[in-house]
Amino acid sequence: MKNSKYKIAYLSFFDPNDKKSNSGIQYYMQTALHDNGNLVDLYWASGVLVRCGLKILHRIYSLSHNNAKEFYSWTPLYKFLGLYFSIRLFFSFKKYDFIFTSRGSHLIPYLKSKLPLIYTSDITFDLMVKYYNGFDNVSAKMKEEGDFKEHSTIQRSSLCIYPSKWAADSAIDYYNAEPNRVVVIPSGANFDINDIPASHIISANRSSKSICNILFVGRDWSVKGGDIAFNTVKILNEQGIRSTLTVIGCKPPFNDYPSWFKVIPNLDKNISEQNQVLSNYFVNSHIFLLPTRHEAFGLVFAEACAYGLPVMGTDTGGVPTIVVNDHNGYLFDLTDEAVVYADRIANIWKDETTYARLSHNARMHYEKVLNWKAWGERFQNEIQRVI
Repeated sequence: MKNSKYKIAYLSFFDPNDKKSNSGIQYYMQTALHDNGNLVDLYWASGVLVRCGLKILHRIYSLSHNNAKEFYSWTPLYKFLGLYFSIRLFFSFKKYDFIFTSRGSHLIPYLKSKLPLIYTSDITFDLMVKYYNGFDNVSAKMKEEGDFKEHSTIQRSSLCIYPSKWAADSAIDYYNAEPNRVVVIPSGANFDINDIPASHIISANRSSKSICNILFVGRDWSVKGGDIAFNTVKILNEQGIRSTLTVIGCKPPFNDYPSWFKVIPNLDKNISEQNQVLSNYFVNSHIFLLPTRHEAFGLVFAEACAYGLPVMGTDTGGVPTIVVNDHNGYLFDLTDEAVVYADRIANIWKDETTYARLSHNARMHYEKVLNWKAWGERFQNEIQRVI
């Protein structure tokens, strides 16, 4: 199409307008599509009838299955959702250029539509089963059904978009996606652009180096490496480097907090006041630390880069797409203990030139790559190639 503007049917299981849904991915993707001049109609599993249908299906499933996780890889669910979205698209009486879905491989296998499909996800089903804890005991039936829905969606897609090479390689190597129909486009930071202050304002807030304020944001203390982060800051204080650790999004398994430790269990980005509180913590911190054990991509690292924070993460999953060693932060081995993190942070904190370089590069990585405007422009260019 010469004008490169499209009519898009956006399919989602969850409400794409909810900033809490899929860490805000749905909201910011559909906003990026709109911002590029496309007409985007949202179709998600809303309404009394579909919710009743899902409850009935779940009740039937529970009578013969023990593993709740396997419900979302259950063929009757795929068929129900395929029928539901097929009916909604048919009776919309609208003509679309293509269907778009993010993390919606369970919506597609039984969808009746001849429209081209654009699919995006941060992980494949095979990677999820092999990578994340809790999936090592899945039944052979679940694995078969999960692979079926993933393979069906990938093979049906005119374009598959992944935020990391790690996930893209899995689509090609395990699900036999054609390489020319798979692209890597890193996701953006999930903050509205007006929430992110200019670089000079952030720098002014960090001019004082009397205390090193370290930020940790994640929903699962154990999975995100909370113990390592806590012990890292404990070591820094023991070494005479005055440091604080602020944890947002989860609670540690202990209640006796030292004076340098603060916990905010939850902040809702849908509530403007709480979103501003979260933004302020990014502004007033000096270093972002997340020794995550498992991470498909790590959007919070992109958010830290938006605020010019040197990022400390682990070399796992899709994290290396965001954290580039000695450029905008450092990657650590999964086996590294807190003392390794503490030594690295201490060296950065004592070297103003290194700190300034990492901070500047983090912000530049956001401005050039890790933002939704860049994602939308890359998306638009790729669509012109395949549609």
